Amino acid sequence: MVKPLRVTHGLLQPLAAPDKPFRHITQDSSGVDSGTVPERYDNCLVTMCRFSKVMIATPCRSTLTAAEITRLWYRHVCPTTSFPDPIIVSDGDPLFMAKAWKDYIRNYLGATSLVTTPAHA
Repeated sequence: MVKPLRVTHGLLQPLAAPDKPFRHITQDSSGVDSGTVPERYDNCLVTMCRFSKVMIATPCRSTLTAAEITRLWYRHVCPTTSFPDPIIVSDGDPLFMAKAWKDYIRNYLGATSLVTTPAHA
């Protein structure tokens, strides 16, 4: 039996347009230039509101774990936002697919998590 070269998971569907600030949030982690952040950090957790385009950039390490993401969210993102029933969109990064992260957004934030296809966040 020949395996297909590419597995299809269904049709791509566009994200709904947000109707309020911080209702739809995108996030990703990104490597940074060593001259732009303090020496102990080499990565940045980027959280952005799709409605207002407000961005929260939180310096972190590239060895970040899902448990540490929850602490960064609690410390840096939650105080600056008051979002009822948010939708959090992220790529398929293992950090954002981890059980600790999914439990946090579902149980603490009461959020819905969506995963985008590569290069379409």
